[in-house]
Amino acid sequence: MDINIKNIKQIAVEYSANFKKFILEYCLTKTVLVMALFSFIFSTVVLFNSTPVFHITSVVLPVDQQPQNNSSSSQFAQLFNFAASSEYAQYDIKFTSSVRSVDTAIMLWDKWGLQIFNSDPSNKDSNKIVQEHKLLDRLMSWIGGYELPMYFTYHDLQTYIRNTVKINIDLYGYEVMVHMYSSNTDFAINFLDDVIRSGDLVAKNLEIKKSRANISALTRDLASLKNSSMTSAFSERINSEYYKIATLDNDLPYFYSVLDAPRSSPYPISPNMLFILLSNLIIFSFLGMFIEFFQKNKDDLW
Repeated sequence: MDINIKNIKQIAVEYSANFKKFILEYCLTKTVLVMALFSFIFSTVVLFNSTPVFHITSVVLPVDQQPQNNSSSSQFAQLFNFAASSEYAQYDIKFTSSVRSVDTAIMLWDKWGLQIFNSDPSNKDSNKIVQEHKLLDRLMSWIGGYELPMYFTYHDLQTYIRNTVKINIDLYGYEVMVHMYSSNTDFAINFLDDVIRSGDLVAKNLEIKKSRANISALTRDLASLKNSSMTSAFSERINSEYYKIATLDNDLPYFYSVLDAPRSSPYPISPNMLFILLSNLIIFSFLGMFIEFFQKNKDDLW
């Protein structure tokens, strides 16, 4: 037992001595110090040439369209079921689909097409925004025998919205965060606000179209009904559809109301100054140790 302890101590002493020798010979050297100082210069250049990116967020809440009950217990149960019911879960899906739909892109195209895609200051026509294709894309179109689009369209804006605007729903489906990342905070705040309101308006217009179609079909079939109970049911449904149109044909939100208007984070999400400084310091320090090791052992390496 004593022999094993002595061996362990001896091995520990040897490793400690070798580690100390390595530190003195390869780490605490002039080369490593110069590379570490150079890393700070390099990091400064990177930071000065980096564009800060901010997180733009907005929180919206589902509009409660259910009839209210004066009972406090009923209100509590209603609030609980509100978050968990499949009906309101469908609202989330409908709202997300509406925001990402082509109808929303069409509604926003005239206002935002030029701001997002136009690179020619003299061009004021949103339908004449020229696309500049990469050499590889042009080569592939020539080989494949197909034509590349000449101008940007609202389909490109739809793709832009799908790629940049994110919608996160919390565990209970009650609060919804709509957010995006951008270096231009003024643009992103206004754009995100328009996306939310236009997406909700598109969904509202779709519901109005559905109600008008239902009214047209019900009115047509009502004239041929002979059964009084069916006539009454059809009439009630027509009245409910008219009532639905009356409640939708206004400026109030349909799916969601804005709880927190779009706002920017006070500090940029990227670049991360501390991460850049530390990562470059580690990389350049290891590079300095490698140079030091190579210089002192180049004869043995060859």
